Amino acid sequence: MIISEFLNTFRQFSGFVIISPEESEMQKRILFLVCIFAFVSSANSQNLFYPKIDSIKNLVSSQVISKYDRELSGDTVTTVGGNPVRIISRKTNSPFNPVAAQYIFEKFISFGINARYQVNNSTCVNVIATKTGIKYPNKQYIVCAHYDNYSNNSTDTIPGADDNASGICGVMESARLLSNFNLDYTIKFIAFDEEEDWMIGSYAYVDSAYANGDSIMGVLNLDMIGFDPNSLNIYNLYTNNASVSLSSGFISASYIYQVPVLPVETISETTASDHLPFWQKGYKALFAIERTFNYYYHTRQETYDKLKLSYLTNIVKASIIALASWGTDRYISVLHKPANSGYDTSAKFLIFKVQSPVKLGMEANISRVYYKTNNGSYVILNASYSGNDTLKFIIPGQSPGTSVSYYFAVQDSAGSACITFPQGGNGINPPGTTPPQNTFKYDIYMDYNQCSNTLPKPINDLQFTYDTIPVNQSTKLVNKIKVNLTINHPNDGYNSGKSEY
Repeated sequence: MIISEFLNTFRQFSGFVIISPEESEMQKRILFLVCIFAFVSSANSQNLFYPKIDSIKNLVSSQVISKYDRELSGDTVTTVGGNPVRIISRKTNSPFNPVAAQYIFEKFISFGINARYQVNNSTCVNVIATKTGIKYPNKQYIVCAHYDNYSNNSTDTIPGADDNASGICGVMESARLLSNFNLDYTIKFIAFDEEEDWMIGSYAYVDSAYANGDSIMGVLNLDMIGFDPNSLNIYNLYTNNASVSLSSGFISASYIYQVPVLPVETISETTASDHLPFWQKGYKALFAIERTFNYYYHTRQETYDKLKLSYLTNIVKASIIALASWGTDRYISVLHKPANSGYDTSAKFLIFKVQSPVKLGMEANISRVYYKTNNGSYVILNASYSGNDTLKFIIPGQSPGTSVSYYFAVQDSAGSACITFPQGGNGINPPGTTPPQNTFKYDIYMDYNQCSNTLPKPINDLQFTYDTIPVNQSTKLVNKIKVNLTINHPNDGYNSGKSEY
């Protein structure tokens, strides 16, 4: 990350919650829950859940990522060009910078992916690997990170374990795991050079791609994704207004595939990394970065041991499933107005409108609603009407005091993928057998009368009188409280217009 842009980036955080080391665990949990709620309540277009993508997520290796980062940051010896070497620096003028480029190139080749160098000047070399799509080879998604590092002094031994060996780990692990996965779209894995010198490498690439008329569908830039000293388990995902649909797909994938860390989406024109040249040419791009900025950034202390490996691994998982989801081009849009709570005990009529690029399951695997009352088990509902893109379901009437939870599930006809709405559930053949963490809910209100047990209550002149009336329905939703007072006093009508309770 460019040092001259650090303060700008920090200021752009100021409109959002910043968690300091002193804040309590409860505050962290509250922020985490707020993030989850935001994703669930806004979702209406989401990735299909593919068991194969889920299996790829589970192949992400913390041991492999650890090895990458230690080797790139000089924490251990590696092999480049058949020779043992310690990459003690990746600064622009360091003799080890081209060694780092060769290290990345050889990794790409070892994964069976075509790779090349893009030489931009005597010191700036990008490394580019390409996995060609089977349906849309001329349309591409990009995952990128910069491999150079920086220091404010003349030393040539700056490790850069977080900035930005961590991001390169994400690019290389993505290449390793997606190399044998057939995708509809082309995926490019790019290691940019000289980001620390105002993004020379990424500007060179974008200028060339723009001149060639490349069809870039979206970009994910990973820069500093390994530092989480307070165990927040969240990170920032920067987008601009033109890229919101891309970030929605990223967030949807993270939620559907239940990645343990969740992004906090921020719409901001932050200019601090390699996504900027893409934005300036009108391409959609996202910028992922850790929530707590690394205290040791650009110093000798920015070493591998300062990173939280599980945090880094989970952000890499989120990146890979987003790339796989974008690359398979399978989104289903579901529109639904949730049922409202109220006193009405009659049946609830639910309408779902579904738009899908793939044929949906039928017969035993047809779309369905699961509902349950209170803490009971889920009951399956089949549609009472199905026509065009509209399905209607009827939840039977319920008695007062009942809470009802429900969700919708649909899968493709091939039985390879599904979604639930709200998102987060999974299961195929039949769809949606695993419920989402958050569901739609409504309550049937009930009237409940409770009188004071300490009547009558004397009211003395110029004194306050208190009473407590317990509501013995603690497990139920309290919608409204009405209080009736009967006052017996010679002047009970006096000042009645100002009674307070």
